[in-house]
Amino acid sequence: MFKSIRSRSPRAFAAIFLTVALFALPTPIGSSHKASAAGEPVLQYTRLSIIDYKTIFLTYNKRLYPTYPTSSLFEVKADGVVVSIASVNMGYTEVEVLLTSVVTAGQRLTISYLATAPVAGTSNAAVQDSAGNDAAAFTDELINHSSDISALPTPVAPTIVAGPESVTASIAAPTSGGQPARYRVYASPGNGRCDITGASGSCVISNLTAGAEYRFSVIAFDNVGGATSKGAASPAVTVLPVASSGSSSTSSSTTSSTSSTTSNTASWDVEPATDSETDAFTEGFWPSAIPGNIIITNEFGFTVDKKNGIKPKIRMKTYAGKIKMSISASYKDGAKTKKYKCTYAPFGSTKKAKTAKWKWYTPKKACILPTPLVTALKAGTTTLSANGKWTRLWVTTGAKSRTDKTKITPRTLKYTVRAKPAATK
Repeated sequence: MFKSIRSRSPRAFAAIFLTVALFALPTPIGSSHKASAAGEPVLQYTRLSIIDYKTIFLTYNKRLYPTYPTSSLFEVKADGVVVSIASVNMGYTEVEVLLTSVVTAGQRLTISYLATAPVAGTSNAAVQDSAGNDAAAFTDELINHSSDISALPTPVAPTIVAGPESVTASIAAPTSGGQPARYRVYASPGNGRCDITGASGSCVISNLTAGAEYRFSVIAFDNVGGATSKGAASPAVTVLPVASSGSSSTSSSTTSSTSSTTSNTASWDVEPATDSETDAFTEGFWPSAIPGNIIITNEFGFTVDKKNGIKPKIRMKTYAGKIKMSISASYKDGAKTKKYKCTYAPFGSTKKAKTAKWKWYTPKKACILPTPLVTALKAGTTTLSANGKWTRLWVTTGAKSRTDKTKITPRTLKYTVRAKPAATK
């Protein structure tokens, strides 16, 4: 699973990994990977790394099903002595094994995943993908090298915008030192987290408790998986309740839990810093002036014309691909309740490009909204829902995998358009 490192000098280690990390020995200890079912296992780990001397990350080759495998399925030893495991948490393609104590520099770690017998479906506590494929058992050995110090600066606290039972975390690129390949934002209390691809950008942490206060901190990763220590936490931010009766507000905080009503608008002409894996905002407001813009994120939005025609608009760079999208609403027309739905012709591009550049894509034809629906939108008695699926490709290769060989999954696009909220004091 890992390439041989016998020929690499200590100087080469520092140049490649640039972080406090664990590195693989030439060959795994014991037998090769054992599938929990017959044949070559579909789900296998591809990389091990450690941060803060106590958190081990196992990166897998496919997106994982969001279960919580028990800590008893893993075993970690430092120089042959068992190290207790505090918890095991799941990410999109990673399993995080948190140890109860730190391991010291130079120690030899043995990490084992003890796969159970395969169980049909995705109800067991093993590591699985969304199709129910169990991960392969393995035992591997790594050494903690203390001399590999990352060139990445420890991230500062993120800027947080509170939303309904969620927050949007934004990070600016560092002004000095190395440029991170990605970030992971952590919510405290709880296990909420989200990832940002690139040296800057935004991501959303959902399923938070309305009215509760959270703080957020960040870990930065280089392009080979090395990681910084966790940065300082943000000031406390209070999560908002789910909006009702068509009203909406967002609150932002970088120095307190002070809230204010804002419109999540941006300019079509300002390029975003990165292709995000998730959407920074999923709610937009019907414009007061037509024609106008409804900006959902700095990568996606809608345009509205004088005839109440509405079009989605998306900006692509690193990724290409076609998008299928429809809009729908339920509204009152006099005493009658009517339903509206319109499906756009697929739009976007599947063409390979020599270089990745930001480009806007939109359907040729708009969906025309009935006048009573527009009236209901402006009055705040209904909302317009947009749902789409973006089957993505890597733009410079046309392949369905990234340059690091990880599979590119379709991106779900889901937005709500509502009346613009009234100004508050």
